[in-house]
Amino acid sequence: MDNKTYAKIVELYHSKEAQKALQEDVKDGEKPVNLSKDEIKAIETSLAK
Repeated sequence: MDNKTYAKIVELYHSKEAQKALQEDVKDGEKPVNLSKDEIKAIETSLAK
């Protein structure tokens, strides 16, 4: 990640506090996914075909 602001937003989103608030807000209707850069790239490549 080259953008420091984006990296900070991602860090905050994955914090315990943010994840707890998200679960409370969506009543478990959304499940966070934590994928590696390689996994994301593989998905993007697959979708681009």
